[in-house]
Amino acid sequence: MGELARMDKLSKTVITAQMQVVAETVAPWRTQVLFSLFELGLFDLLSEGGQDRESLSEKTGIPPRSLGRLLDCGVSLGFITKTSGGYRNGDIADETMVSGRPGYMGNWMLLARRWYDSFGELTEAVRQGRAVEDINFMDDPEYRDLFVRGMIDYSRYRGRDILNHIDLSRHRRLLDVGCGPAVYMTMFCEAFPNLSCVGMDLPHAVEIAQGYVAESSVSERITLTTADYREAALSEGSCDVIFLSHVLHQEDKTTCLDLLRRCYTALEPDGLLIVQAMFPEIRKKPSSFAALHDLLALLIFPDGANHRHDEVMEWLEIAGYVDVRHQPMSLLNINSLVIGRKPPTPC
Repeated sequence: MGELARMDKLSKTVITAQMQVVAETVAPWRTQVLFSLFELGLFDLLSEGGQDRESLSEKTGIPPRSLGRLLDCGVSLGFITKTSGGYRNGDIADETMVSGRPGYMGNWMLLARRWYDSFGELTEAVRQGRAVEDINFMDDPEYRDLFVRGMIDYSRYRGRDILNHIDLSRHRRLLDVGCGPAVYMTMFCEAFPNLSCVGMDLPHAVEIAQGYVAESSVSERITLTTADYREAALSEGSCDVIFLSHVLHQEDKTTCLDLLRRCYTALEPDGLLIVQAMFPEIRKKPSSFAALHDLLALLIFPDGANHRHDEVMEWLEIAGYVDVRHQPMSLLNINSLVIGRKPPTPC
C-alpha cells in the first residue's frame, strides 16, 4: 500500500508538470484566437453591442458555423462574453482592441504577431550569436511601418507616466534622438509650454511622425529631421535636454558610448540627458517580459541587448556626465530612467 501511495504521488507530480508544459505549448494557440478575432474585425463590430452569430455572419461574410466556433473559443478564453443578448467584447478587448479607443493596441498586436516569425528563428540566433534580421534597415516597408505604428500604441497612453517622474519646466529646447513616431515629444510639449523639440530618426519613422505631430496641438513647437543617430553629427550646445527612449538596446557598448559622448557635446552646460529603457533586474523579482525583450533585441537588431541600468550609468560617467542616477517609475511601468547632467561652466 505504501509503495502504491508513493507511485500515486509521483504520478501526480509528473502529470502536474506535463499539464504546465501543455499549457505553455498551446499558449500561441490562445494568442492566435486573439489575432483572428481582431483581423476579422469582430472587436469593432462587438463594440456596437450584443450581436448573435447570424448577424455577425452577415456583416463579415464568414460562414456562421466556423464563425461561431471562433466566437465560442473567444468566450472560453475571456476575450469576449456571451449572454442572452448575444456576443460582446470582454472588458480588456473593449479597452484595447477597438479602433479609436484611448488604450488601442491593435498595431502593437500585429507587430507582435510579425515577431512570431522572428522568434521562430530563436534557436539559430542563439546558436550563431547573431540577429536574424535588422528591422531598421530591412527592405520591408510594411514591417518598418508597423514597427513605428506599434510604438505609438505602446507609448501613447502608458507612456504618459514619465511626466510624473521628470520636470522639464525650466528647459527650453529638447533633442529626441531616435524619436520614432514623436509620441514623447508631443506629450512633453503639451505638458511644458516653454519647451520646443527637435526629433531625429530614419526616413520611414519621420514620415509617420510628421502625421502624428500634425494632428497635435503643439505642432508649431516640434521640428523633425531625417538622420541616422549612429552617424549624425550633433551640433555643439544645441539643446539643454536630450531624450533617448528605447534606443540603446539596439546597439552594443561601443556604439552607445559614442552616442552618449556626442549627446554630451550637443548639450549646453548644465543640460540634462534622459535615457528611458526596459532595464532588466530593476526589481526583486526579474521581469519575464524584460527577459523576452532581451531575446527580441537579439533577434531583430544586429548588436541589440537589454543593457542593465548600472551599465548605462557607468557609460554616462565615462562620457563625462555628473549626478548620474537611476529613476524607477510606477509599478505599472516596466520602463525606468537613467538621468545625467552635463557639468555647468566653471565660474
